[in-house]
Amino acid sequence: MLELSGLAAAAASRALPQRSYDIEVPLRVEGRTRATLDRDGIRLLTWDIQDLDIIGPLPYEGIGLRQGMARWAFTHLTEDMAEAALVLRRCAVISMGKNQPLDAQRHARATGACYAQQPGRASLALRQVGSTWDFTWQSGQLCRDDQEWLAFKT
Repeated sequence: MLELSGLAAAAASRALPQRSYDIEVPLRVEGRTRATLDRDGIRLLTWDIQDLDIIGPLPYEGIGLRQGMARWAFTHLTEDMAEAALVLRRCAVISMGKNQPLDAQRHARATGACYAQQPGRASLALRQVGSTWDFTWQSGQLCRDDQEWLAFKT
């Protein structure tokens, strides 16, 4: 939700009536995947990723998806492209969970990476076994129930 509110604020500050992102990050094979981002129906980014590093193409080659990515993006890209790069980065990092046996975890790990993973909270963040949905073969269903809401029709 934090990222979504940031994107909404950015769109409002630019007086954009609508902005649409379509991101695909397939399952990793031996740590490798190809992530893509389309914005408003136009392909803007295609990254080859190995684990948590972008391995191509330039200018993204060699950039890590963890620390320093935001600073690099806002230093080397236009504001608009930096936004797109950070959206794809976030999705690529989150997608790492698709290769993890999440139902085997009793609770969140105390990594400090997010709200649920804070050291004082992680042991209370119990896993809801069976709650993971796989949209790999039915991506059109992912936001199906939210389309009217996303179009501000409700």
